[in-house]
Amino acid sequence: MGHCGKLEALLTAYVDGEASARDCAAVAAHLAECRPCRRRAAIEQAVRQVLRARAGTIRGGAPDALRARCLALAARVRGKGDKPC
Repeated sequence: MGHCGKLEALLTAYVDGEASARDCAAVAAHLAECRPCRRRAAIEQAVRQVLRARAGTIRGGAPDALRARCLALAARVRGKGDKPC
């Protein structure tokens, strides 16, 4: 990967375990060499853990427009056929 800017688009999928095997390997290789990006990945993982731990206490749902955009994006990603890490 080499360039931190390329990591931006892949980091959340990597942390969520939804990156393709190829992207997963590229992110892991970059993180092994880049301390700032490792720190950012650790922060993303911590945020994810907090959200999962508190999921039962979060009230309400996402606005309808946001929910629709998220569902459309998820459908497009699933349609690519990439396998998660």
